[in-house]
Amino acid sequence: LPEKVALKTLSKLSKKRFLYVQETGKCMYYTVAIKEKAYLEFISRNVQNLLKNNFIRNLLVSFHEEELTEEKIKSLENWVVNWEEAYI
Repeated sequence: LPEKVALKTLSKLSKKRFLYVQETGKCMYYTVAIKEKAYLEFISRNVQNLLKNNFIRNLLVSFHEEELTEEKIKSLENWVVNWEEAYI
């Protein structure tokens, strides 16, 4: 995981109050602010919202109907990473 991606993810998690951040000199200390169960419930709600809009279902149907090429798999992987960055 590149350092830039890790720092961006930590920043987003702290903005959403999933992490506490303490800066001392050159170091940043991160402490978990919520229980794992609460975090998983948050993620679950976001996935449920996507399912309600039939987005995931339509995506899976399109993958079933078409041949999955390396390019399509890479595109899906990028979408998942971007989705995680947007909602985490």
